[in-house]
Amino acid sequence: MATVYKTAYSTVLIILLAVVIAGSIAMSIMNSALLGTIILVLCGIYAGYVYANFRYIIDNNVLQIKCGPLYATKINIGEIRKVNETFSILNQPAGSFHRLEIIYKKFESIQISPKEKDKFMAQLKVINPSIEFHLKK
Repeated sequence: MATVYKTAYSTVLIILLAVVIAGSIAMSIMNSALLGTIILVLCGIYAGYVYANFRYIIDNNVLQIKCGPLYATKINIGEIRKVNETFSILNQPAGSFHRLEIIYKKFESIQISPKEKDKFMAQLKVINPSIEFHLKK
């Protein structure tokens, strides 16, 4: 049975996204650019949809990372070598700056931010007991 973990959200990221999109829409309206305004509103709606739909699914031995309709990846949990707790502003499928960096295969890594980190990591550990966890205290 699959377990779905929603992302943790950072208020700073939400505010930053809202300010950039709202500012762009305001500038477009002031310049009477109707088509530009419509495009920016649609982009804002899409960005909000994607941001609200980050999810991480553990199904059997596979971790699925989904970010809106256009981004999805699968990682074999048996190939995960390390999980590091990190603080990052890199563009990754995470809704928060407080993230888990998953290192898998030989040199692959991805950063995610599950809301229930402890439960998420415990489930990974049950599936693959050889995962090394490096957590900040």
